Amino acid sequence: MQQPQELSYRRFAAYAALAVGIALVPIVLWQLGWVLILGFAAILIAILLHLVAEPLKRWTPLPHCADLLIAGLTVVALIALGGWIFGTQLSSEFSEVMNRVRAGALQVQDLLRKGPLGEFILSQLKNTSVSVTGLFGTVVTTFVTAIEALVVIVMSAA
Repeated sequence: MQQPQELSYRRFAAYAALAVGIALVPIVLWQLGWVLILGFAAILIAILLHLVAEPLKRWTPLPHCADLLIAGLTVVALIALGGWIFGTQLSSEFSEVMNRVRAGALQVQDLLRKGPLGEFILSQLKNTSVSVTGLFGTVVTTFVTAIEALVVIVMSAA
C-alpha cells in the first residue's frame, strides 16, 4: 500500500496558480471581447483586400503594397457608390419610420390619458429629465467609438 504524498508548499502554489489561471481565462476573454471582435474583423478585411488585390498582382507589375492600396480604394469606392445609390431611399424610409414612431407615440399618449393609471404614468414620465443634449452626446460618443474601431480594423488588416 502506497503512502499519501505530502503536499509541499511549492507544489501547492503551483496547483493554486494553475487553478486561478484556468478560472481567469473566461473572465479575460469576456473582458477582451471587443479586442477579439476587432481582430476578427481585421482578419476578414485583410482577406477581402488580398482577394481584390490578387488579380491586380497577376496582371500588373506593381508592388504588393500598391496592389493592396488600389484594392482598398476600390472597396471604398464601391461602398461609397452603394451609399450614393441607396442613400436617398434609405433616408426617405428612415423619415417615414420616424413619422410612424411619432404617430404611434401620440396614440399611446392618447390611450394612456383615458385612465387614471395612464395619467399617473404620463405624470411620472414628465418628471423625468431626459436631456436631448445628453442623448446627442451619447450618439456622438458611439459614432466616434465606431470610427475608432473602423480605423483600428483597417490598420490591422493592412
